[in-house]
Amino acid sequence: MCSYVPRKNKAVILVSSMHHDNIVDEDTKKPEIILFYNTTKGGVDEADKKCSIYSSSRRTRRWPMVVFYRIVDLSGMNAHILYNMHQPKITDRGDFLKSLARSLVLPQMQRRVVCSQLPRELRLVIKRVLGDDMVEDVQNRQNPTTSQSKRRACSVCPPKLHRMTVYTCVGCCNPVCL
Repeated sequence: MCSYVPRKNKAVILVSSMHHDNIVDEDTKKPEIILFYNTTKGGVDEADKKCSIYSSSRRTRRWPMVVFYRIVDLSGMNAHILYNMHQPKITDRGDFLKSLARSLVLPQMQRRVVCSQLPRELRLVIKRVLGDDMVEDVQNRQNPTTSQSKRRACSVCPPKLHRMTVYTCVGCCNPVCL
């Protein structure tokens, strides 16, 4: 821990696990820890600049959310750097963050698209967003073919009509005539 007073009533306190000696530069009369910080502080400024371009933060009065948004921004920046280190072709950070976000929410969307308690409109929106990423068994459950299904009595019509159908309801999979 180092306390440095550049001028009256201006105290600078620094904590470092790297510097253990109280070495002072003879020319500037500053401790080594301050000189080291001044030479390496550009990395912090660069990280702040990159995080501000593509930021996930929102206005909030809750300080834990501010910390969470900052962690998400820094994690996305670090993930992009690591991804580019192992790829021959460097990707754009915006495209990388979009694909990262999509891959994180994809399993949840695939689970929710088959939930019968969701409103039909919401399920249709999820299907549209999923597009080609629909799970095969989800598609088969949602859109059964007529050749695979046997004819059964419609569950909506009165039983005395005894209407037979090969179609099923999307939500509950009960037989329904057109």
